[in-house]
Amino acid sequence: ESAIGGGAPEIDFTQYFLPGMIAAGIFLVSFQTLAITIAIARDDGTLRRLRGTPMPPVSYFLGKIGMVLVTAVAQTALLLAYAALIYRVELPTEPASWFQHIAAIFPLKWMAQGMRSVFLPPEFEAAEVSGSWQHGLTAIVLLVWLIVGLVLCVRTFRWQRRDAG
Repeated sequence: ESAIGGGAPEIDFTQYFLPGMIAAGIFLVSFQTLAITIAIARDDGTLRRLRGTPMPPVSYFLGKIGMVLVTAVAQTALLLAYAALIYRVELPTEPASWFQHIAAIFPLKWMAQGMRSVFLPPEFEAAEVSGSWQHGLTAIVLLVWLIVGLVLCVRTFRWQRRDAG
């Protein structure tokens, strides 16, 4: 039931796929909480009603971001506990410890790569496409996505639908 060998030590599939599951979970909770719920609140008129209150828009978005952080941390903690208790996945003891090029454009690839660098043994670094965990580039790509996302949100956000009059 090992996932990878070939020069690197063999590990269980659970150990190998756990970092990707964590990254996908964070991505999904972020997308669902921010993109979907904000669009629903705009469509059902909730945002228009909030606009009439003294609450500044930044407070609304900071609250949403806080909710994503709390949910992502709780979800990750539960997944890690389940993996460790049920599947006996070895958790890290130190926090530091043709389509691939297209995937590199999107943040999920970088999130998963960063998670792999934490949860997989150091010998697996050579198995990465680049042969490295690329911590610096991972941080830069995710920061660029954050900035681009914030700029797009600021430029396109509306308290109510454009066709609402």
